[in-house]
Amino acid sequence: MGSMLAGISPRSAATSRVHRLFRDGYAEEKQFMEAIGRDADALVSEQSNFAYLSYGQLDWLDIFRPIARSFSGFASRASAGEDSVGPVTRWFRTNTFYRKPLVSGKITCVGEELAGAVPHSKKPAVIFLPAPYSLSRMIENNFYGSAGDLAVDYSKALSKSMPALLRRGYKCVLLLDHMVGYEQSKGTFRVPDWYAGTLSSIKSPGMKVGVHYPSSSAKKVVPLADSSSIDMIGIDAVFDAEAKVDTGKEMMVGVMDSTRVGIESEKGVISILRKVLEKTSFSGRFYIGPRDRLYDVPFETALQKIRVLSRINGI
Repeated sequence: MGSMLAGISPRSAATSRVHRLFRDGYAEEKQFMEAIGRDADALVSEQSNFAYLSYGQLDWLDIFRPIARSFSGFASRASAGEDSVGPVTRWFRTNTFYRKPLVSGKITCVGEELAGAVPHSKKPAVIFLPAPYSLSRMIENNFYGSAGDLAVDYSKALSKSMPALLRRGYKCVLLLDHMVGYEQSKGTFRVPDWYAGTLSSIKSPGMKVGVHYPSSSAKKVVPLADSSSIDMIGIDAVFDAEAKVDTGKEMMVGVMDSTRVGIESEKGVISILRKVLEKTSFSGRFYIGPRDRLYDVPFETALQKIRVLSRINGI
């Protein structure tokens, strides 16, 4: 058992200020990257008991941008800076946003792009990436005849990226499938026949691959990935109080509310975890973390939540 995060982390107020200055031409990129580095150091310093470190992916701005800017097949708008990625789009039902990429050609990559977008890690680290299904549903597609063809090529590109990530110190890829829970809540989710296959194609020797389902019913999402060859399935035990699971895979259990500014107690987190484990059949190896990204809480709050996770050694 160990802890791990489940998405991009927030920036400090100081770094956010430097970013605004940099964006508007009043600060140098070097100043922005130095500020990002200080925040990343603070995040890592709190992850003393984590199975996989996260440097926060603080300069990504959202989960799609480095992929859209470096993989072939994504269009670049005739706009300056980050606006070239795509239009600002609401992140589900929150007051945060992402830039929606436009696919205008076949998605391919050299294989070094993602490794170049994360810092080198001396300890086993985790990188967060959009799951194939969520990416296919959250971008604008002007090239592929079907979402399945798009997801297959994206999965192949991720698979090609694994060796370089391993050399960079990344031993775990956590695919984030937010769209599944969102569509479940609307009653519109339908499992495509290519779903498990796209997950399986990402698996690579030496790399642990998991898929995490924020705001989803564990009973409904575990079967989606159980037939794939990935290693780990992440469930949201805060959203789904029942969280009944039967799988032969490892689990990542979201036991901390990532949108609430209140700081959970170790006792409260362990209580949620015990309830899940009492109803669960799995490989026996599991990790704990927040139910979703910590991006939506203040930086100092995120540090305190990480500190609580670091103090939990067992139950």
